[in-house]
Amino acid sequence: RGAEAPALIGATLTAFTTPWAGQNIVGLDGAGDLVTVWWSPEANIWTTTNLTEITANSAPLAIGPITGQASLDSSIYIFGTTLTGDLASFTFDAGAGAWNLLNLSETAVSR
Repeated sequence: RGAEAPALIGATLTAFTTPWAGQNIVGLDGAGDLVTVWWSPEANIWTTTNLTEITANSAPLAIGPITGQASLDSSIYIFGTTLTGDLASFTFDAGAGAWNLLNLSETAVSR
C-alpha cells in the first residue's frame, strides 16, 4: 500500500488519457503545486507526482481552471495561469523524458 495522494482543490481538477492508455488526474494542492495522480497500465499501479517539484523553470499556478491533454506523439500539455496571470503550460517532452514550464504569455507572438 502506497502513501496517500495529497488533497487537491476540486475546482482545479482535470483528467485525460495518454496514447499508451495511462490515466491522469491533475490539480493544484493547497500550496499551488501542480500534482498528478496517474495510473500506468504497464506497472498496474497508481502513482502521485508533484510536477512543480520536478519541472524545470517551475512556478506555482494560481487557483483556477486547469486543462490537460496528451498528444499522439506522447507529449503532455497542462495549461493554467501563473500567480501573475500569465498563461502557462507544463509540458512533458516524450523524446527528452522531462517536464518544462513554458510561459506562453511571454513566448506567444501577437499577429
